[in-house]
Amino acid sequence: MISVEDGSFGFAADIPPVIKNIQLRIKPSTFTMVIGPVGSGKSTLLKAFLGEMPSISGVVYTAEREIGYCSQDPWLPNVTIRQSVVGACEFDIHWYNRILHACALDVDVHQFPYGDDTIIGSKGIILSGGQKQRLALARAVYARKRILLLDDVLSGLDKKTEQMVFHRVLGPEGLCHEHGITVVLATHAIKYLRYAEHIIVLDKSGTIAERGSFEDLESHNTFEADALGYNAGKDDQSSPSQREAALSLRNAAMQSEKAKKARIAGDIRLYAYYAKAVGWMLAFYFCAHTATIFFIKFPDVWLRWWSAAEVSHPGRHTGFYLGIYCMFGGLSLCGMIIAILAIFTGVLPRSSARLHRRLLDTVMSAPYSFLSATDLGIILNRYVSLLTSFTPSLTNSPADLARTCL
Repeated sequence: MISVEDGSFGFAADIPPVIKNIQLRIKPSTFTMVIGPVGSGKSTLLKAFLGEMPSISGVVYTAEREIGYCSQDPWLPNVTIRQSVVGACEFDIHWYNRILHACALDVDVHQFPYGDDTIIGSKGIILSGGQKQRLALARAVYARKRILLLDDVLSGLDKKTEQMVFHRVLGPEGLCHEHGITVVLATHAIKYLRYAEHIIVLDKSGTIAERGSFEDLESHNTFEADALGYNAGKDDQSSPSQREAALSLRNAAMQSEKAKKARIAGDIRLYAYYAKAVGWMLAFYFCAHTATIFFIKFPDVWLRWWSAAEVSHPGRHTGFYLGIYCMFGGLSLCGMIIAILAIFTGVLPRSSARLHRRLLDTVMSAPYSFLSATDLGIILNRYVSLLTSFTPSLTNSPADLARTCL
C-alpha cells in the first residue's frame, strides 16, 4: 500500500533532511506503528506519505490517491459534531453510530444540550483536547479510506479512554482490522507495540534503526525502550506530543504575524497578480481614466491659448476656441462615464470571478498543514470580500449576501 525507495525528506534542499535514506514497504490491511524519540521525524514521515513534505531524494508510492489522516493538532471547522464526523461523505446512520461508539464519543454527545447537532465553534473551542482528537479520529475512520495515517492521536486521552479507543478502533477486533484498513500510527505509546504487525523504529538522526514484528524486535538485545528515550514505567506519554504541538502552534502564530505584516506593507507583485487576473479590461479602464483626466486638465491650457489669441486678434477665433473648449468638456464627461462603466461592469466582475475561482481551487487543494494552522474565519473573509466586490449593487445585509451565495 505504501512504498518508499531511498527517501530523504526535509523542508528545503539546502538544509539537512529530517529523514534520511528510508526504505520501507507497508503491506495491505496491516497495522504499522512508528516509534522513536522526540524529533526523530515520525510526523515528517507521515507527511511524506501524504505528499506534504518535499522529497529531497527518492520516491514515495501509495496505492490510493485518497488517504485518511489525523494530525496531532486536529483541524476542526465551525460546524456541528455530525458534520465534523461525516464531512463530505454520505450520511450512514449505522456506520455513524458505530464510529461514535468506537471513538467513545457517544457518551460525550449525549451530554451536549443539542446532541450531535451542537456546533463545536472555530477549531472546536467548546471541546476538550481529548474530545478534539477523538472527533478528528472519528472523521478519519468514518471516511473508510483504505489507508489511514494517525499522528499520535492518543496523546491527549486519559488512560481509560485511550485503551478503550485503541481496542475499539485499532485493536485486533477494532473497526480498522474488521474493514481491512491499512493503518500507520506514529506514537509514543509503546505499550501497544505487541498489537502491531509491523514496527518501524526511528533514531534521533532520522533513519530507521530497526523494523519488524514485536517478537522479532523483542528478541534483539538492541531493542530497549530506554535506549529510544522512553520511560516504559510511565503511563502518561503525552508531554512530548504536547511540547511538539505547542511549538507548532507558536510557529504558526509567528508565520501568521509575518503574513499580516506583509499584507500591510504590500508588494508590487500583488498588484501585478491582480492586473493579470483582470486582463485587458484593466488597460481599457486606465486608458479611459487617463483620457478623462486629460480632457479635464487640458482645457486650462487651451484657455490660456484662447486668451492670447483674443489679445492679438480680438474676436477673430472666438467661435473656434469656444467650440473646442466645449468639446473638451463633453469628452471628459464621456470618458468619465466609460471609465465608471468599465470598472463596474468589467474590472470588478472579471477580477472577482477569476480571483474567486483561483482562491477556491487553492483552498480545496491546500495541504492539511495550512488548514490546521489557518483560522476558518480568515479564509471566509476573503470570500466575503470577493463577493461584495463582485456584487457592488447589493447592500451589505446578510440576507442579500446569503441570496447571492445561494
